[in-house]
Amino acid sequence: MNLYIMRHGEASFAAERDSLRNLTATGESEAVSAGKWLATQHQHVDLALCSPYNRARQTLAKVAETLISKRVLISEKLIPAADPDTALSFIVAELLSLPANSNVLVVSHMPLVCHLVTQLTRSHSPLFVTAGVMKLSVDVTDLSATLVQQYQGE
Repeated sequence: MNLYIMRHGEASFAAERDSLRNLTATGESEAVSAGKWLATQHQHVDLALCSPYNRARQTLAKVAETLISKRVLISEKLIPAADPDTALSFIVAELLSLPANSNVLVVSHMPLVCHLVTQLTRSHSPLFVTAGVMKLSVDVTDLSATLVQQYQGE
């Protein structure tokens, strides 16, 4: 199974609450570029999991301009302050409900994205740039993962 873990694009700090922060023009461009890269990997993802925060949902919307998501789930379990174990349990439950050859995209935030990669690969995660993506190959039988490729922007 291919699991793509993505950090949202660059976001403005001008908002009443963290959850309301929107992508900047740069963040939109970053997300479009990441979407184009993802589309070179696969024509679609079977499932996209996304934080409900504006900047993550806007990132997913920009990615969706070039990459089709067959199904989208928005979850509070993917917010910036989410417990990594809870987030991982949520993601794993979704992975186990899919065929082994599926493609899944997770759009979330730092530091959670790094925690997820670290827990799945059992090794230290590289840092994510804004709209950065880590492609993992996941063996769902033992929930082990290997970092296959990174997208760090153009």
